[in-house]
Amino acid sequence: MACFRVLNRQLELQATPTQSLLQAAEAAGEPWRRFCGSSALCGTCAVVVVDGQPAPARPREAMFIEGWGKQEGFRLGCQLKLAEGDVTVINCSDYEFDPDAIAAAASAAKQQISKETA
Repeated sequence: MACFRVLNRQLELQATPTQSLLQAAEAAGEPWRRFCGSSALCGTCAVVVVDGQPAPARPREAMFIEGWGKQEGFRLGCQLKLAEGDVTVINCSDYEFDPDAIAAAASAAKQQISKETA
């Protein structure tokens, strides 16, 4: 079974291809900030994908990303699903949604992953 790795929380969440990141976190008993009931409307579950290939964004999430997703790899945890293999993310709420802090964390995460795979 593939998993979501949440680097800034040191989590590995097992998930099936039909489970979102939020559903996997909930199944593991891990708290995750959210307000819209997983409707892709609020962005409080936002993450940045730093490694792996998740399933493509569905239309509602794609509209949200187009309007708010300034960071490369920006996705909504309530919509993010696995496609093939593991997906590694950082949780944006842990950085208070600060774009500069998120960009720095994503860059550091990508560098860390590059070193691990070299």
